[in-house]
Amino acid sequence: MAEFLSTLDADFSTRLEAITKARCRGGGAPSCIEQTAEIVARIEREGENAVRDFARRWDGLSDADPLRMETEAISEAAKRISPQEERALSVAHARIRTFHEHQHASACHPSACDVREPSGMRLEARVSAIESVALYVPGGRHPYPSTLLMTGIPARLAGVRRLVVATPSTRRTLSPLLAAALRLLDIDEVYCLGGAQAIAALALGCESIPPVDLIAGPGNAWVNEAKRQLFGRVGIDTLAGPSEVLILADSSAEPAWLAADLIAQAEHDVDACAMLICNDEETIKATCEEVERQLALLPENSVAPSSWEKNGLCLLVEDLAQDAPPIVKRLAPEHAQVIARDARALARQIECAGCVFVGAYAPTALGDYVAGTNHVLPTAGAARFASGLNVETFTRRTTTVEASRSALSELAPHAVVLARAEGLEAHARSLEIRDEASRDT
Repeated sequence: MAEFLSTLDADFSTRLEAITKARCRGGGAPSCIEQTAEIVARIEREGENAVRDFARRWDGLSDADPLRMETEAISEAAKRISPQEERALSVAHARIRTFHEHQHASACHPSACDVREPSGMRLEARVSAIESVALYVPGGRHPYPSTLLMTGIPARLAGVRRLVVATPSTRRTLSPLLAAALRLLDIDEVYCLGGAQAIAALALGCESIPPVDLIAGPGNAWVNEAKRQLFGRVGIDTLAGPSEVLILADSSAEPAWLAADLIAQAEHDVDACAMLICNDEETIKATCEEVERQLALLPENSVAPSSWEKNGLCLLVEDLAQDAPPIVKRLAPEHAQVIARDARALARQIECAGCVFVGAYAPTALGDYVAGTNHVLPTAGAARFASGLNVETFTRRTTTVEASRSALSELAPHAVVLARAEGLEAHARSLEIRDEASRDT
């Protein structure tokens, strides 16, 4: 049974704080941290020999298998999708691309700037694409072509020249749907590697894999830990934790729909968080009963029951509009859903969430596939300070300074004062030697 809290409880704030801290803990389990460090160290020390050893152990590759998937094999696999899958993939690709094109061109996107002053000072900021990017696409029990589209489309729009994919692929086989997504994105550099060994190989490089500048895409605890340990030597998009949803609902919400949406996130991972805030105790009770009924209908190997038992959370509040937004701000969930009267007004009060889904007909699952927004979002409370993956993730800003003689004469004396105040005499002299020369001519 999910945990139940009420704002009327005397210990509500304390219990909510404990839940928040547990979700926002940094790093993985000690065994994961140690094993990842060993993998990174071996690949750095031994290069491809270590990569191949890990690939034999965990990726099902033989010594004779190349690490990179042949382009012809990708094309052949892509031909095996059904007409319905091909249509669905095309719809998702088109909608995700359209949204990110608008996002890239909108006024909210920081564009290049060029500031020119009468004195002859010129300041510029140029936006350019990161040169080489690796997209990690989880494998596990099922392939995730949706994640490839979510990461690959904004990277292509940003103008990334070298786009690489790493994905667990036991015995070097690709799902037809994933192969078809690779064809849509025109990606043919694909490595059959997963886990921490994939991240380390891509970050550090080896004989068969040139290193990349940035790694993007979610993965398991080992992928996350490898990204954390290697950040600084390679760029990363974010540290993605288990999936989570927080639903705000009132008595107008249909309990069966609420239950279905909670379970949809719970089935991602045993550590996923499915949470409900509601101002009506009867709706909470009916939803929990529906959750139990619907969980019984899932396949036996589903992790959703364990996830709900471990991390399910129901919060009873007195006033949804007044009490819920501060709680959402504290939890800062990956996904927030609002299924209530005047849902739009309530959604406008939510600032700390990766993506907000408004109304009964906008479940989180719609955003996971075909709404068009990105499903690679901040987790574990990171929505307090981070945004979802977007075109900007794959760009960098370079600033330039150009100064005329008169501009230097005007500004250098002030810079000299600050340099000497900070004890940096050589900085001051670097400025003075030019300023003095300009005044002598």
